[in-house]
Amino acid sequence: MTKLDELSRREFLRLSSVGAAGMTFDANPVYSFLSSAYAASNVQSKQPNCSFTLDGVKSGKVAPQDYLNERIKCVPEAAELQKSGKLKGFLYEPSDEELRARLTEPLSKIKSDKGKLPYLVELAITRYHKSHAELKRQGNVEASIVPTHASVIGKKIPVYVAFTPYRIFHPESNDADVASLIIHELKHVKDTYDGMTLGNIHLSYQNISPKTFRTEFLRNLGELRAEYEELKRIFKERVDTGKVSVSSKYLSKTGFNYAKHWKFIQDYAATELEDKVRKLQFEESKGIASEIKDNKFIIHFDLFGRKTHLAVEGVYNKQNNKQNLDK
Repeated sequence: MTKLDELSRREFLRLSSVGAAGMTFDANPVYSFLSSAYAASNVQSKQPNCSFTLDGVKSGKVAPQDYLNERIKCVPEAAELQKSGKLKGFLYEPSDEELRARLTEPLSKIKSDKGKLPYLVELAITRYHKSHAELKRQGNVEASIVPTHASVIGKKIPVYVAFTPYRIFHPESNDADVASLIIHELKHVKDTYDGMTLGNIHLSYQNISPKTFRTEFLRNLGELRAEYEELKRIFKERVDTGKVSVSSKYLSKTGFNYAKHWKFIQDYAATELEDKVRKLQFEESKGIASEIKDNKFIIHFDLFGRKTHLAVEGVYNKQNNKQNLDK
């Protein structure tokens, strides 16, 4: 189990954004992310090039797979990544048979004995289910990439994103929530296809091992990087338009998870390479930094010429937060 699962998963009691001195969003230096998100959570606005909405899916008028296929056009970053060959596409609750059919071609690009291809496909399916089981232990599974195991990171293998019903059929979800989740998963796609480059360090299948860079540290690092992209996009919308389109629950979940993964990276670097990566990642992510004050997470934004912070209340139990890392 991930070490920061000791943090309470209860709903946050408060979310607030306070403008830094001399740098306010409007005449009132105090702006509530929560109230904005509540106001937007009931609005299901169509996005560019979209004809399907999440309301249509929830009402049964639109098939989830059709909705997801169209999201590739609606989210420019997804269209660009698919055009580049890094993203193969979006799947909805794929069966093992569908995964075998879809994974055979991308995994055939691995330069090894072609006789091992069936084994690689079955391994990818097994790791996919293992990843889902791990996510279920931590909370609700929304989406994951496939293939997902560390042995393909940086091997230029095209990746699928597989979605579950949870986010799509959540009663409070809106189209902006799904778009944000897609941005999250696209970061995983890029990091898996290219590997992760931080300074002069390139993380890939070549240097990820129990003695150098453990899989649990890699998992928390990947989540932090993906959540950073989400929060940056949300904050950019607030700066540009004065509103937040994601629902309040989605914003609170993303803020909590970012702070949780930040804390893990901060406290659990156990090898020389992990420590170097930790410092480089925090430098890269300094525009959205996290700290703990009075048993609550404070997320500081310093991007796009604006400064603010988001207070996330929860329970952090440091005494019970002991290492039990993957070996």
